[in-house]
Amino acid sequence: MSRGKEDEKSNRHPQGKLWRPVDRGIWQVSHSKWYVIVLERIVHSVRSVPFVFLAPLIIFFVPISFLLVLSLVGPIFFGPALILTWAGLLGLFVFVTEKSGHAKVYESWDFPLARILFIPIGFLFAVGLILFMLSISHLGHL
Repeated sequence: MSRGKEDEKSNRHPQGKLWRPVDRGIWQVSHSKWYVIVLERIVHSVRSVPFVFLAPLIIFFVPISFLLVLSLVGPIFFGPALILTWAGLLGLFVFVTEKSGHAKVYESWDFPLARILFIPIGFLFAVGLILFMLSISHLGHL
């Protein structure tokens, strides 16, 4: 019984406070050279410039992809072609992210990839079934 109380006292923080003492030096601003500070400010402001040019592309991506796919495959296979185009672009994004080394950011995610893989497999099965039925109905009109 006395052993448990000793362990409990040793686990407590000093002076009964909730937090442990922290070195205040970690929040102090370092006294860098003036040119380092100026360079950091320039880099910080220039870092957001690409988003100014990418935002309109992202906003118009869906209509552009609709028009591009529609002009390439026509109205008959528009739906499956659009979905396959988006899936291909998503796969390309994942590939580039993996190869560029930025995938390390997502390593700590506990993402149930094995369960989620059933969704595209089922979707591809449904698309294949629809295309098969379209081809059969198209052959009946010949």
